Amino acid sequence: MSLLDGSSVAFHVDGKETGEELLEKVSSHLNLTEKDYFGFLILDKRDRIWTWLHNERKLSKQLRPEDARCLFQVGSDRSGLAREREENEREEKQQQEADTKHKRLFSAYR
Repeated sequence: MSLLDGSSVAFHVDGKETGEELLEKVSSHLNLTEKDYFGFLILDKRDRIWTWLHNERKLSKQLRPEDARCLFQVGSDRSGLAREREENEREEKQQQEADTKHKRLFSAYR
């Protein structure tokens, strides 16, 4: 794992652990008390882009042993705003699915 100062540290993790548990390990190692502003970027080999590691998902679902490299980064949007946006999008999608199921779709072209 690459830290903010450019140094590298290796952490032994179990694939059953979540991103939150990895964050706990790194925070403990760095003596951080505020974890809400930090996260991990991982390289998605398929799409060749850096993406945020999900704290609630298991590491085995997000990282492969051959490319289990992370960047520890400041992600101020990760705490409240991103979660709120995701929650709003999820609620909207659920409402649309419920409307579709109950045939409550409205058209602007009546």
